[in-house]
Amino acid sequence: DAPLALAALTDDGTLLPFHAFRAGDLPGRGPALGDYEAWAAQHDPDPPAPTILPAPGPQFSILLPVYRTPLPFLRECLASVQSQHYPHWELIIVDDASESAEITTILQQAAADARVRLQPREKNGGIAVATNAALAAAKGEFMVLLDHDDVLRPHALAEFAQALVANPQWDALYSDEDKITADGRRVLPFLKPDFSPEFLLGVMYIGHVLAVRTTLARRVGGFDAAYDGIQDYEFFLRLSEQTRQIGHVARILYHWRQSPGSSALHGNVKGDMDEKQRQAVQAHLRRVGRSEHVAPAGGHRARLQATVIPTVEIISVTDEENPVATLRRAATKSTAEVLILIAPEVMADQSVLQALAASAARPDAGVIGPVLLSGEGLVLEAGWAVSPRGSAPLMRGFDPTGDGYHGTLRCTREVTAVSPLCVAVSRTLLLELVLAETSNLSWLNFCQSLIATGRFNRVVATAQVPTTLSWRDEPRPIGTPTAPITAQFFNPHFDVRRADYTLRNQGESAPPCWHLDTPPPTAVSDGCVYWRGWCFLPAGGPLMVRVTIPGHFAWPAANGLDRPDVHALHPTIGSAAVGFELRLRLPTGKYEFNFEAVAADGTVWPLFQQTTRVSVWPRVRYFLLGSLEKLLPFQLIAAPSQCPRPLPVVKIPSCGARPSPRLAIVTPSFQQAKFLEQTMRSVLEQSGIDCAYVVQDGGSADGSRAIIERLAAETGDVPLLVATSPAFVLGSGASSVAKPRQKSSEQGSQTTQPSTFNLQLSTSGAPRLVAWESASDAGQADAIKRGFAKTSGGPDDVMAWINSDDFYLPGALAYVVDYFARHPDVEVIYGHRIVVDENSQEIGRWFLPQHDPEVLRLNDFVPQETMFWRRRLWDRVGGIDASFKFAMDWDLLLRFQAAGARMVRVPYFLACFRVHAAQKTSAQIQSIGQAEINHLRERAQGRVIAPEELGKNSRLLRYLRRSALIELMTKIGRGSARR
Repeated sequence: DAPLALAALTDDGTLLPFHAFRAGDLPGRGPALGDYEAWAAQHDPDPPAPTILPAPGPQFSILLPVYRTPLPFLRECLASVQSQHYPHWELIIVDDASESAEITTILQQAAADARVRLQPREKNGGIAVATNAALAAAKGEFMVLLDHDDVLRPHALAEFAQALVANPQWDALYSDEDKITADGRRVLPFLKPDFSPEFLLGVMYIGHVLAVRTTLARRVGGFDAAYDGIQDYEFFLRLSEQTRQIGHVARILYHWRQSPGSSALHGNVKGDMDEKQRQAVQAHLRRVGRSEHVAPAGGHRARLQATVIPTVEIISVTDEENPVATLRRAATKSTAEVLILIAPEVMADQSVLQALAASAARPDAGVIGPVLLSGEGLVLEAGWAVSPRGSAPLMRGFDPTGDGYHGTLRCTREVTAVSPLCVAVSRTLLLELVLAETSNLSWLNFCQSLIATGRFNRVVATAQVPTTLSWRDEPRPIGTPTAPITAQFFNPHFDVRRADYTLRNQGESAPPCWHLDTPPPTAVSDGCVYWRGWCFLPAGGPLMVRVTIPGHFAWPAANGLDRPDVHALHPTIGSAAVGFELRLRLPTGKYEFNFEAVAADGTVWPLFQQTTRVSVWPRVRYFLLGSLEKLLPFQLIAAPSQCPRPLPVVKIPSCGARPSPRLAIVTPSFQQAKFLEQTMRSVLEQSGIDCAYVVQDGGSADGSRAIIERLAAETGDVPLLVATSPAFVLGSGASSVAKPRQKSSEQGSQTTQPSTFNLQLSTSGAPRLVAWESASDAGQADAIKRGFAKTSGGPDDVMAWINSDDFYLPGALAYVVDYFARHPDVEVIYGHRIVVDENSQEIGRWFLPQHDPEVLRLNDFVPQETMFWRRRLWDRVGGIDASFKFAMDWDLLLRFQAAGARMVRVPYFLACFRVHAAQKTSAQIQSIGQAEINHLRERAQGRVIAPEELGKNSRLLRYLRRSALIELMTKIGRGSARR
């Protein structure tokens, strides 16, 4: 993708260019690192020293063998230790007989620091001998390796200490690194995977900076002088035999100097390093009981060749089949040791299949894939990189004969996932998974579940398999994760959406941390879908989680739920309100859910995808025989139960020609300009009624006031009085003189200038806005109380409030006053509810059984926006209790019922309840709201009702089953909502 110049490097660091390639000259592309020096300057500068010292953690013993080091390099190396932000270290210098007075002077000056100990040797013994001498003298909990011409970054030990405090079980940890020139320019990064045991057998990717528990380093025998030149690699192979508690700190904490002899302290050891590597790996395999043969592959790479091939059965799969289910089904019938799944587009020969099978038979193997080649002969995919930012096939379009990135195309390695185009899996593993019920998992979730059990998914480098597919086509998706990645083998400094080793723009905020408590279902029989989990930004706190169904809707979860368990594990996030849950009840069909995390600034992170099928006939059991455990959270909820559709014409009976009571309606509002006009018009555009309408706004600053003024003008009435200060209210009649009232001491801190308008009350048979006010208040209940104080009427008149994001259906108010006229003994009525989204599209319905006073004492299923009552009842109970913030309507209903009111559910849809992101937060509902509900339930029952008792109440079960039956009969056309 870029020009490439070849140059010779002289001993003094001079570059002598001798050939230049233009972009496109090379036969196949490789890693796209770009301008690393510019990237590092912008995104990875040295951090400033902290003003407060890091908290005490482990002490580090830095082992520094020295031999005839160029003096400027030695000074810079020593200075990099002394400038560490983390103070708890000791430096043990072993001068391996450099025989240099200048070096001796520099080292003695460094030893003036009490934390530095100098051990000169009289005879040169080599790097392993010198390092062992330093190790023997180490007093720190962890030893750290440092080469004499390299540089530790100032925050290196602080990062390691922080990682070890968070992960005290780690026995070893390593960081990323880069190369610097003789003059200190940063020229090439080495950004590493998490611990990858099979990749380690092909290439020494651990490198620097490496820290190991000192006692363990001694127990494995330190460093072997027979492997000088690769002594750290051979040491780490032995270390990996003793522990797998090996961590990776994905930060560039070490500068490896490009200088003559930088890979050793003496002698020309480069010529036999490949053979030494082969011997080290072969010895390691013998010690762990593996039989493969090792061959050097050149360039410090090694390849393994299996000597034992398990039995194999080939299984074909098409795009229409679930590969997980196909493998599980085959495992129960086959007798082969390994099953290999192959798509029709893949052409694998016998040797490739044997290599895959041998790797799949390893005890720690998950799913094993080859390097798939495109029809053009380039890499189609070599595993997949996956993260919350997205996923992509690794190295797509690369030259398959190349090295990849530090051996990723030449050495077998661990990956997060491989595609199901060609995979090998142990039959024993599949049989174990049969018991774990994994058939409903998507392919990516299946790969993830294997990592979670400690297994490794791998790509076998020697198995290159041609296909008929083009690398230029869109890759076949394998899904998105349903849980945080438990092992990341593609370094987070790279852009995972490209997976070609392009450096990621660090200006992008870090991806979210998130988790689902239970795997999402891929099939349900009752349409009830439930997700629960948590999500937050590591440096930014909680995030909003939402789900979208492409082409249908985007729906916010209940966010901000308290998760003390998560906060205990991640105390730095500051808030425990990181939980979310989402309930949907959907009709028959197939749904593609996309889960996203959304920040306050609108930044969106894709989390995962899930396809769920809702079946037909078993769903009927939900309606007829649903359990209370299922019905209670799913039957009457304000969430989608269908994809959005235009609001249909709802038939409501016309009223008769008889005297009807007057109607007073109040709309409490605050910052709801987006919906307020539709709410107000749903009142003002009704006909055939005598209705006094009041809007009580809480001092909104979002344009609500302008909307109210405009609609007030449209009523055609002329204001009798306009006042801005002091505030005024209506008197006892429509034409009465406005009387001043005192400002409430309970008003909030909103400083918007209060305004009150008094308008004529029309008697033309249509509602009129008789008053409105825009002033701060003490909340919704207070606004309702203030609004009704601006109205008057007789004891048989009717009252209601409609929130500023809900709205009435045409004809509803005329039906209501006519019903009250025909039923003088009825004091409260309510109807069914239509649930709409932000765009006023219908997304669900509440079908309510006839009123049950016992159920009302247990739970409030009365849709507030459809509720109307007589003024005499309001006066009898003393109106609304403004101390409630959420459950003021249930409190009012319970007091109505206690006062002997006759309540009736009328069999019609009267209003629409809107659900949207700007509603009261889920966190408030779960805290304040739930506390109010618990209080009211205890007051109504005379005792505390435990959640488990509520979940077993037979009366509640009958009520919800009746609701489900009405819904079912309506859906199948044999009944109506009137039943």
